[in-house]
Amino acid sequence: MTTPWMIDPAQLWPDYRPTRLLELPALARRCGVAHVFAKAENERPLGNFKSLGGMTAGLRALARATGAESLDVLQRHCRQGPAPMKLICASDGNHGLAVAAAAQRVGARARIYLPIAVDERRAARIEALGGDVVRVDGSYDDAVLVAATAAGRGEGVLIADTSGDADDTVVADVMHGYGLLTRELAGQWPDHAGGPPSHAFVQAGVGGLAAAAGRRATPSSRPASAAWPRRWPTACARSCARRPASWSSNPARPRA
Repeated sequence: MTTPWMIDPAQLWPDYRPTRLLELPALARRCGVAHVFAKAENERPLGNFKSLGGMTAGLRALARATGAESLDVLQRHCRQGPAPMKLICASDGNHGLAVAAAAQRVGARARIYLPIAVDERRAARIEALGGDVVRVDGSYDDAVLVAATAAGRGEGVLIADTSGDADDTVVADVMHGYGLLTRELAGQWPDHAGGPPSHAFVQAGVGGLAAAAGRRATPSSRPASAAWPRRWPTACARSCARRPASWSSNPARPRA
């Protein structure tokens, strides 16, 4: 179910505005190319692009669970229903913050599983939005397993941003949220650039942003490049593989 309110960013974020597209002429000269542009994703609500995916996927999952066909109906159901709705996810901080924001938006609850090593300041930001933080004595991968197990017991709706299933609905919703970045880009691209971007370069953790950019940021015949961790989810690999893409890897572990 995808009703109009679920794809309207102003419904998801009351103070929504596109992030700026910045031209970087000095970097272009250094690289020997005509133009370099950067999207200022630090201007997003919560301070980064992750706010798009967790909010979109969290609200869509709650709408599917309740049958709500508008934001107002979803808010009433979550705030007045016989039992509180709960979103669950694993995170290293930013995805969990966005999921907690989604829950707060409609009066639901959120439980965020964080690896033990995650900075306390990240946990505090989640708690400030009403999220319950559960520390996992292990890695991010361990937190993913604990969150999935809790959701499997019926303790809440899992909002994962990585999956072994290339057709996972929630992960697709996360990617659609990230896709707002490229939809904005289409309306911001300047005429003096002389045509669409030849390349898109994105950072990649668990892969959702890279997959979204790979599908939309450049014409289908042109490459999207990403810097990947060596361990990257099969689902996102398949999503990027559906169109030309290139990547490099480094030893860092995925972060969410």
